[in-house]
Amino acid sequence: NKIVPFYRKTWIRIAVAAVLIVGAVSTYKLLDGGDRNPEITKTRQVRASQVTSKAVLMLADGSAIALDSLPVGIVAKEGTVDISQNVKGELAYKSSPAEPGKLIYNTLKTSRGGKYKVMLDDGSQVWLNAASSLTFPAAFAGNERKVELVGEAYFEIAKDPSRPFSVSVAGKSEVQVLGTHFNITAYDDEKIIKTTLLEGSLKVSALKTRETKLLTPGQQAQVTSNGRVDLNDKANVDEVLAWKNGSFHFDNASVEQVMRQLARWYDVDVVYKSKVPARKFTGEIQHDLSLAQVLKLLERNNVFCTLNGNVITVK
Repeated sequence: NKIVPFYRKTWIRIAVAAVLIVGAVSTYKLLDGGDRNPEITKTRQVRASQVTSKAVLMLADGSAIALDSLPVGIVAKEGTVDISQNVKGELAYKSSPAEPGKLIYNTLKTSRGGKYKVMLDDGSQVWLNAASSLTFPAAFAGNERKVELVGEAYFEIAKDPSRPFSVSVAGKSEVQVLGTHFNITAYDDEKIIKTTLLEGSLKVSALKTRETKLLTPGQQAQVTSNGRVDLNDKANVDEVLAWKNGSFHFDNASVEQVMRQLARWYDVDVVYKSKVPARKFTGEIQHDLSLAQVLKLLERNNVFCTLNGNVITVK
């Protein structure tokens, strides 16, 4: 299990070769060395600029709004709540004083290759990663604030001790907070649900066993499929938040872990022609690189792929 760096320790930046993408201006960090022979066939030039705003808002009545094609301003109303989109392409909920009543739920969904930010009615902010969904009330009511997450999101929660905030995670875990900053990764194709705390405090529970752990900043709770909750006291925050900051960050990652992230961002499926290469990767790749450039990086490190349509085959 050789660990392969995508970059030198000297952090030498190498300009993207024009032979990969004509006119490309992005840069990336990778292991120095000559090209190898296997070809990458039928590689689509998929760039992040083509896919970063794919998001759909599902309203309570079942109607869907494609957010990436809307102008700035109010996009919908739910009861007394105005839902608007700003110039940055971010969604915001703002309610007028409302009478207590039934909660109205919306769901924000991102497709593969999409990211989106929403400000909830209480002022909490949520960044949603690709292939994820967040279900939440248009306006919070009563003495609690609850949302549901599938996929990955980064949260900055508005402090309100009188109304605790909680996240139901993929029906397997629950995170309870007051005011804090944290990231949750809970994709269906990942075996472990990871909750990483950056600021404040929170409690993570496995619904299957009711095992609970309290987190302090810098810790990560890992909920396994059998309901065990493990603590990592030294979480790699750079790796956890890389997606929010526009990059992939790998820390001793397997080929399968790398390919799962690429599949979500570039909207492709991955199949393995034979045994998965036993290699580990450490390094950073910017989201604005094309899929061709990323596959070239893998090729330089002896992981050879072909792309036909939207299917990557790892040889």
